[in-house]
Amino acid sequence: MTKEDLCARLRAIRDYYKLNQTQFSTEIGMSQSEYSKIELGKVIPSKTLLYAMMARLAINPEWVITGQGDMLLSAEEYFNNGIKLLGVQKISEGLVKILKDPAFGELQSLVTAQELVKDKLDPDLAAYFQYIFNRWQQGDENIRGWLKVQMDSVSKGK
Repeated sequence: MTKEDLCARLRAIRDYYKLNQTQFSTEIGMSQSEYSKIELGKVIPSKTLLYAMMARLAINPEWVITGQGDMLLSAEEYFNNGIKLLGVQKISEGLVKILKDPAFGELQSLVTAQELVKDKLDPDLAAYFQYIFNRWQQGDENIRGWLKVQMDSVSKGK
């Protein structure tokens, strides 16, 4: 790993989140001038900086330092880190609040749908449903329109 590689990965993170140095440094809780020194390769990133990027932006510290792995932590890794930091009780309370919040209705629907199809459907049908869910999440208006028509038909008993 070279300093140039490390600096390029730090810029890639900012580019991914579409943040300038000032916005990024504010997000991770440091001054822009200190962060600039890190991104220019004048200062090595501290564990505190890596932890802040992991906690606030789901950045994989291993990727930042070595370039190995994915830039972003997986959802499982992110939750695992949250559980280590806050404990199982606080994370479970937070998840329950999120799933009850109407603003997260789509997430609640996806979790419910995944539980319904898990181990209860033919694998090909489950894969088809997963495909539809993925397209729905991507905002595919054709799929959304088709599903709305199908749901209307079911609710009217057709």
